[in-house]
Amino acid sequence: MHLTKDVGMIPFILHKNHGYNSYIICYKGGDFPHLETEVPGLKLILVDHIDHFKMFRKHSITLNTILDAFLIFFRYRKKIQVLQIYHYCLLSFIIATIYKLINRKGCLFLKLDYNPNIVKLYERRRENMGRKIRDYFFRVLFAFIFDIITVETLISYKFLRSKHPRLKGLSDRIYYIPNGVDVNKLSSLKFDGDEKENIILHVGRIGNYQKGTDIVLKTFARVAMDFTQWRLFLVGPIDDEFGNYLKEFLESNESIRSRISCIGFIEDKRQFWGYYKKSKVLAFPSRFEAFSTAAIEAGYFRDVILGSDLDSIRELTNDGKLVYMCPVDDIECFEKKLRYILSHEDEVRQKSEALRSYVIDNYDWNKIGNNLHQIITSKLHKNAT
Repeated sequence: MHLTKDVGMIPFILHKNHGYNSYIICYKGGDFPHLETEVPGLKLILVDHIDHFKMFRKHSITLNTILDAFLIFFRYRKKIQVLQIYHYCLLSFIIATIYKLINRKGCLFLKLDYNPNIVKLYERRRENMGRKIRDYFFRVLFAFIFDIITVETLISYKFLRSKHPRLKGLSDRIYYIPNGVDVNKLSSLKFDGDEKENIILHVGRIGNYQKGTDIVLKTFARVAMDFTQWRLFLVGPIDDEFGNYLKEFLESNESIRSRISCIGFIEDKRQFWGYYKKSKVLAFPSRFEAFSTAAIEAGYFRDVILGSDLDSIRELTNDGKLVYMCPVDDIECFEKKLRYILSHEDEVRQKSEALRSYVIDNYDWNKIGNNLHQIITSKLHKNAT
């Protein structure tokens, strides 16, 4: 599944459009059906699961990952010209340091996958001498190790460059690189608005606290009897603990049970995109969100979004102009906005058309890849001199 998200799409787009010999390094386990169908040409380096540190139970996974990274980097040495790793964490620092010590001229690329809500935590943080010393140490470490640091939202990008205590002095290597959709591929699906049905779609890890599936169900139950032609589809893997809640909800709402379809996880991407194509509304009441691929995909397929008022969702929808938004967990607001959406289809259609254009202009993987390629090329040239 992750091969069709940023993890796979960034190396794939760089391979497809710019000739990179792209690999993903990962542990063995399971099949990769999307490797040939969705990201052809992208290759894998599969690592065996060997527990080298059984005696260190608590830290065994971390120590194994560090050792395996060292063995891979030593084996391939300077063949890996560009290494991309994820997340601001100690393990990323250690792996990055190993790579940089082995290949000093290589380009090290850290993708933060940064939740913009963290900005508010830093703004409330109290400073003391201990923190200032640690911040300075990490600033020096960042400068030594990383050539490229990317973040997915503009609000986070501006904060990191000017206010983040450990990154604000590194503006020459911090870049705004959002996630996206492959517009070239999606444009081949022969989509027109006549396929739309009266469907409200909810996509994600169904029942996961972050995704707010309970808000979707409660909101639909409140409006369903007044809009009898509308249905609710839940698409995505279902959290184990959510099964009982869903069963009890359906039993308590027998009159609308037949209009709620729990589709589950769909492996085939074209079948998955088909639900976007025929839906009119994406219900997106996430309680927090770093960057939503679902919102971009829905926007491309002209699904109007009813979502939580989060910084990342505002940015994906032109500062909230192309979306209907509510405070997190505010069921009263979600009910009110959903009633409005279902009663004003002409306005909704205009807004969904505008959202599609905005997505194509700002979140096309091909344009994003062009920008990233230029950044990587300049860093490799600098490191070589």
